[in-house]
Amino acid sequence: MATAPAQRVRDYLNIELPGDMLTYKAIRAAAAAGLPCPTCDDLIEATDATCVSQTVQSIQRLEQKYGLIKVERYHKERRVYVKEIDRWTREPSNKTEPWYYASVTIGDLRKIDPDLAINVAERAERLGISKKAAMLELAMAGAAALAMIQPQMAEA
Repeated sequence: MATAPAQRVRDYLNIELPGDMLTYKAIRAAAAAGLPCPTCDDLIEATDATCVSQTVQSIQRLEQKYGLIKVERYHKERRVYVKEIDRWTREPSNKTEPWYYASVTIGDLRKIDPDLAINVAERAERLGISKKAAMLELAMAGAAALAMIQPQMAEA
């Protein structure tokens, strides 16, 4: 169900960065027209971003910080639901999961650390993402933390 006009105005006003607004408008237009989600290259052109990571971070903010979209990620494409207009971008031709999805399942984690598994599952539900995506976030956060402490460990 689409959101009320007053709520849409509040949602727009919450978008802080011009690039995020332009990203949102490009994705919204694609969904409204039944087109595929714009690629990172499309979004770089539409937003004057300087690199792919800026477009990826913009989409993450629109999904996680602002709650305006929901993203299904696949190997080389994504499908995005735009809450405001209650429409999805076109379904990808290749729905293979991304290569970087963690191979450890929530069930595996439950055997090792049940409390952490509950935390990951709750986060996935709260953000409206899959448990696999939440496991990936956990793996990426762990890798980033390890990268930060490894130089310190080498000095000791």
